[in-house]
Amino acid sequence: MFVGCNTGGVSENEDYNNTPLGVIIPQGLEAEKIKSAISRTLINREWKITNVSNEQVEAELIHRGYHGKVILKVSGEQVKIFNYSEKINSKGKSLGPAVPMGWLKNLNADLSHQLSTAQYQN
Repeated sequence: MFVGCNTGGVSENEDYNNTPLGVIIPQGLEAEKIKSAISRTLINREWKITNVSNEQVEAELIHRGYHGKVILKVSGEQVKIFNYSEKINSKGKSLGPAVPMGWLKNLNADLSHQLSTAQYQN
């Protein structure tokens, strides 16, 4: 099994999404800088951005038997990382939900850094 991934099933995904990881947005940071920080976080970790709107960025990553799917959503004064990932077989067929905590924690840490430095970027 891939280190940092939990494949306990739908209830585990739902449990995670009830209290997702999140990062506080620095006070006064403009919406465009928030979206840019989110995008940089995902791209730097080789996630493919699949959809961008005013309030969220969706992305996916296929790696080591997992199809990672996340939505990073601006919610109040923070960005929350929602998970919709799955374990997959060698042909890409879903084997069920997965919570890749290692991946999610890496995104959370990277996003924290990107948001804290975003106010100083053009």
